[in-house]
Amino acid sequence: MARTSRSHRLRASPEQARKLLLEYVAEANALAQTPQFYNSITTNCTTTVAKLMRVAGDKVPFDWRLIVNGYLPDYAYDRGAIDTSMPLARLREISKIDARARERTDCRPTSRKQSVSACPPRPPSLRRNLQ
Repeated sequence: MARTSRSHRLRASPEQARKLLLEYVAEANALAQTPQFYNSITTNCTTTVAKLMRVAGDKVPFDWRLIVNGYLPDYAYDRGAIDTSMPLARLREISKIDARARERTDCRPTSRKQSVSACPPRPPSLRRNLQ
């Protein structure tokens, strides 16, 4: 079964985005040091994102969509955490990144120590905020 990957731009201040990114990196580094089994109920893609959002300081009220994979965009949309200027169905369509990701063949880490590729490049406005 083919999976669809989407990228949603969060409504967050640069500081909030930085904290969330640093939490993601810390979590990835912790998993690299001590691997954990994937538990589809307690530790899945959705619950991990919710946990990292809480650690980064966001209030994340419990909702069934936080424990069932595939519903995080609905939850974020209802909370106004992602773009709400269009219907969610349209946002889902334009957020698909599968084809764009498959087209990119030049995404390679520049060194063995680099764990996250710099591909695709960050927008100039984001590049300035992270320096």
